[in-house]
Parts: sequence; C-alpha cells; structure tokens
Amino acid sequence: MLPIGDENPHPPGFKPILTYALIAINVIIFLFEVAVTGQFFDFSNRQAMNLFLNWGAVPGCVTGQISGINTGVDIINCPAIPELTLLTSTFMHGGLMHLGGNMLFLWIFGDNLEAKFGRV
Repeated sequence: MLPIGDENPHPPGFKPILTYALIAINVIIFLFEVAVTGQFFDFSNRQAMNLFLNWGAVPGCVTGQISGINTGVDIINCPAIPELTLLTSTFMHGGLMHLGGNMLFLWIFGDNLEAKFGRV
C-alpha cells in the first residue's frame, strides 16, 4: 500500500506547521546520522552501532536489565539518562527507505491529526 493523499477537508488557510517541522527535524537528524556514520543506506559499521547504542532506545539500558545473552554487540556503557533515548530514538532512521516511508505517512496523515488535536 502506497498512499498518495487523502480527502479530509481542512479549514481555509490551514497549514500543518507542526507536521512540516517534524518532517524537517527528522530529515536533519537523518543527515546528521549520515554525516557521523559516513553511510547512506547501510548502518552496519562501528560508527553507526555507536550512534544507535548511544541515542537509540536499548531496552536493557532503559530497564536496567542487561542479560547475559550473547547478541554479538557488546553494550559497554549505557547513556547517562537512558530514559531520554525513548524520545531520541523516535527521530532515528535505519536508512533512506525507512526515513522516506515514515515521512510519507507523516506528511499524508499528520495534517489530519494536527487539524483535529491542534498544535500543542
């Protein structure tokens, strides 16, 4: 399924400013990821792993329950405030297709939510 639009009327002059801002923030953060890792499609190098371990939500760090199961990735240090990664991880994307798909759905459906609930 690839949505290309919706047919929900909005008040005259309505501009989904918050939706546009969220899309811009996501794209800027993705470009930062690309700059840090040197990768555009494949985030499997060491710099990418460090970026995602520091800013992505690692369940063991958030809950404080690091298990003894060997996952192939060593978590040496959890972030100072692991709960913050619950927010920062929502802006991280694992590749261009991941970003593109999420931003497409946000662009199409975000304005409906913004019109319904406001710009809180």
